[in-house]
Amino acid sequence: MPRYVVTTPTRDRDRWVQQLRTMSAMADRIAASLVDRAHATLAQAHCSVMNYRSALIAYEEGRPWLGVNYSLVRRADWLVRRSWEPRRIVERWYSRTYWEANPHAVPIEEGA
Repeated sequence: MPRYVVTTPTRDRDRWVQQLRTMSAMADRIAASLVDRAHATLAQAHCSVMNYRSALIAYEEGRPWLGVNYSLVRRADWLVRRSWEPRRIVERWYSRTYWEANPHAVPIEEGA
């Protein structure tokens, strides 16, 4: 059975579940904020949300689109890529603290 070092004081399962819900909601709000900022940045760059990746590919191939501000498109792409990070942090916390909060759970054997 895997063991994890837990640095969080939430040992009670109900408190752990509540903390997980709170953290997940916060991560979702942060991710949505990052995506909204990316959409606003793309609007300033004169590039649509649907085809900003195509604009980046065209730029990398030496065929840039006229009227597109590529520094803003790259910034928007960076924001979209960063929008996954809040959820990853919650998932890492979950995997680190699950066994402490749920000592009765039996892990699934890999390859079974």
